[in-house]
Formats: sequence, structure tokens, C-alpha cells
Amino acid sequence: MNYLITDLNIQLNGHKFGFINNLLLYAEKLSNDNQFYFLTNNSEDFELKSEKEHIRIIKLSEVQTADINAQKRASIKYWTQWKYIKSISEDLKIDKVILLEFDLYQIGIALTRFKFSVSGIWFRPYHRMQPENQSIQAKLNYFKHLIQKKATFIPSLLNPGLKEVFVLNDENVKSYFGLLSKKLFYLPDPVFCYEQEENFDLRKKFKIPDNNLILLQFGHMEERKNNENIIKALKSIPSEIAKNITLLLVGKFVAGYEQKIKSMISEDTGFQLITYDQYISDQEMEATFAQSDVILRMNLNFFGSSGVVGIAAAHQKPVIVSNNGVMHDQVMKYGLGKSIAPEDTEGIKNAILDYYNFPEKRKINGIPYLNSHSAEAYAKTLFGL
Repeated sequence: MNYLITDLNIQLNGHKFGFINNLLLYAEKLSNDNQFYFLTNNSEDFELKSEKEHIRIIKLSEVQTADINAQKRASIKYWTQWKYIKSISEDLKIDKVILLEFDLYQIGIALTRFKFSVSGIWFRPYHRMQPENQSIQAKLNYFKHLIQKKATFIPSLLNPGLKEVFVLNDENVKSYFGLLSKKLFYLPDPVFCYEQEENFDLRKKFKIPDNNLILLQFGHMEERKNNENIIKALKSIPSEIAKNITLLLVGKFVAGYEQKIKSMISEDTGFQLITYDQYISDQEMEATFAQSDVILRMNLNFFGSSGVVGIAAAHQKPVIVSNNGVMHDQVMKYGLGKSIAPEDTEGIKNAILDYYNFPEKRKINGIPYLNSHSAEAYAKTLFGL
């Protein structure tokens, strides 16, 4: 059987490379009864490589890349990408295409026919969405977004060539779709474990006092990260306690966002705020999680899964997550931390104080979560082997 596994939008600002690279590592362990082709965008930022005879790495050509990049509208760009995926798959006589970002190609799947079967990971499903607030405008925006999502998803689902749509960490996904649920499946959000950077000292690097509680906010920094409400919560903590708390924001900031966050801090702010506007290596990331105390993931208007929860579990660190969506379900099921409404500054404050006052709560048992969310479990489910 010939497989083509593809992601044409890999950037090193998240775990997109890890998703495809770990599938390659798993495929290397398999017998050569199957042939695996890995198709990616052409970039110098990352490299897939394998010496196994049953594995072949393909990058888009410069001409194909230029054609895609010339498209200004996102819908046309992803339609163009889909045409190349389809053409390459037909040339290679592929039996099964695995899309590591199904969301982008729903229109292409809906409007074309193909001989190979298609499976994909649906990163932004709409069934867990909720209005941002109870205002009429927020509700109208919600229904508009919902209609747009359904208008592309349902037609793609009706294509007989689409066999499986996987949703990360949503064990109840089938219950939301009734008769349409036959093609929807749960996929464990994989935890990719890397070696820690040797001799890395987080407190020394950022001049964090030895006794301070470190709250880590990690990843792409934007409004959705909810740092404003976290800072408001910290400001409400008595200064004699707050002076022993550090909020550490690590990740690339969108333009102007770091300045906005810093403008919320004054000379009499009790806690320590540190921002680090950089992508960091996997090794430094592991060490940063290992040396922090509590991991924050209370995103606004976010209902899907997050790899941050898995990294925290790997290092036995508790998380504080939003109280809706997939992350809430997983954190509650596996006892990984606390779940708070992202706008509830009083609840955020109390959760932080609980971890401050009771240090024994800063270590959780992440082993059950790791065992059920391993890279191998993820690969086996996607490949169907």
C-alpha cells in the first residue's frame, strides 16, 4: 500500500514539524510491505530525512512554491495546494493520503473526485464553538462563523473518497454529528518528548528569585492567549504574596502585543513579569517546562486541543486551562490541573493562590495521560496499522 503524508505549511512556531517527523520515525520502524511518501513545503527551516528504502521525502519545487505563494486569497492558495497534492498522489499511484491539516482542503475535497482515499486531522472543528459573550453582536458573529464552517465541512464529508476525519483529544466528537459521525474519529493529541538542554538554568537566565512561583505561558503570543486577564488577576493578589510570583511569557509575539502587555505593568506592580519574544529549541522548551511550576493555557475563544497540556504532563506540572472545550475534558479526566473561565479574574487569582499556598499541588501524575497520548498511539491511529 502506498501512503502519502503531507503538510505544505510547516513552520517552526508550533508542533507542526513534530506531527510529521514523528510519523516518519514510526514509519521507519515498519516493514517495507508499505511505501511511505512524505510531502512538505520547500523550506530551509526544517529537514525531513530517512535512509529507509520504503520511505521517500518530497518537497514542492520552486515553481510549485512560487505558484502557491502568488495566490493572495487564502481559499485560492489552499485550492492550489490541493491540486498539487492530488496531482502528485495520482502520479505516484497513492492509495491513501493523510492530510495533517484537513481544514485547509475541505473545498478542494468537496469539489473534486479522486481514486485514492483521504484521511485528515481536523484542527479547527466547529462543534465546540461558543459565542465570545452574550451580546447580540457576538451571537451573530458566532452563527455566521458556524454557517461558514458547515458550508465547507458537510460537502467535503459527502465525498466518498474522504474516509476518516480525526479530531484531536475529543472523545465525544461523534455525539455532535448524528448521521454524519460515521467518518469522524478520536485521535490522541501526541506528546513528543525531547531531551532537555543540558546546564540550562531558567531562574538564572531570566533572573528569577529562587523562591518565586513561576507561571509559564508558552507559545505564539497574541490576544487569544488571555494574558490581560491573567495580569489583572495577579494585580489583585496582595503585594506581599505577589512579589514571590513570576509570570513568564515565552514565544514569538505578534506586532505590538508585547508593548501592550508591558503597558499594563507599573512600578508598584507586585509580581515579576518577564517576556521573551523568541522561538526556542525543543530542548530548551523541555527544560523551561521542567523548571517552571504551573503552566497556563486559558485561551480566549479556543475549544480545541493543545500540545502544551501534554508537555506539562510529561514534566508532572499542573496546568490551568479554559473551562470549555477539549482541554477542559482532558484535564478533568486525567487530573492534570484546574479549569477556569478565561474571563474570571477572581477564579484565576484563586487558582494561582492555591498553587502558591500548597506547593505539594504543583506536582501531578501525568503518566496515565502520557501512556494514552504517545507518539506511537497517534501514528497507529492515523495509519490504521
